[in-house]
Amino acid sequence: MATHAARQKTLSQVLQSLKAQHLPFSEIHLYCNDWDGPDEMPGVIIHRAPEGDLGDVGKLYGVGDGYNFLCDDDFIYPPDYSRRLKAAIDRTGRIVGAYGIRLPWRVAGYFRERTVFHFRGYTVFHRRGRVIYHHPKRLEYDLPVHLLGTGLLAYHGDHFRPDRRAIEHPNMTDCYIGVQAQQQTIGMRCIARPPGWLKPLNYRNSLWTRRDDGRRQTEVVRRVREWRFY
Repeated sequence: MATHAARQKTLSQVLQSLKAQHLPFSEIHLYCNDWDGPDEMPGVIIHRAPEGDLGDVGKLYGVGDGYNFLCDDDFIYPPDYSRRLKAAIDRTGRIVGAYGIRLPWRVAGYFRERTVFHFRGYTVFHRRGRVIYHHPKRLEYDLPVHLLGTGLLAYHGDHFRPDRRAIEHPNMTDCYIGVQAQQQTIGMRCIARPPGWLKPLNYRNSLWTRRDDGRRQTEVVRRVREWRFY
């Protein structure tokens, strides 16, 4: 997980939710951007910006063999989170997550035409910059997608090897991981889950609320000539 100074007040809540999993994590890595980080915590390996400010790319610091879970610092994770995602990896043999995006076969604009399967349990269809369908519902089955939100993502090291050094722009990790998955011909699945299973902390200055014109994202995803489901 990567974090930054603006999250100091709530970081302990997030870490406690990760430490309270029914299926415990063997290690929790925390990469601290732009600050020295919290005091030492049992079970948490703190990286105090050894490579400077990496933005969200820091969440890949410490990944390795076995099961890997990429997390964000603005969620309180439910206690069955690790167990549910591990079961999905074992069931599908794919990269799994709770926030998925489908892209057109060939991408013209990243934010203009895509389908989002939101962690809150609804589906949002974008077309030419407009939301044209928005319906609250649970996700009843594992759904093939092209991209996954990397704060709600898990994989096994035998299936996928992300390369953080190939990520050229911070805070675009979702796009780069999706491209790398396509290059490694490993599929992504947005997992079945009940509505309201995940609840984010509310921040005004969040990547969820900040959006540019999408030019860089479009350039990255267009490196894949034809987006496929694997």
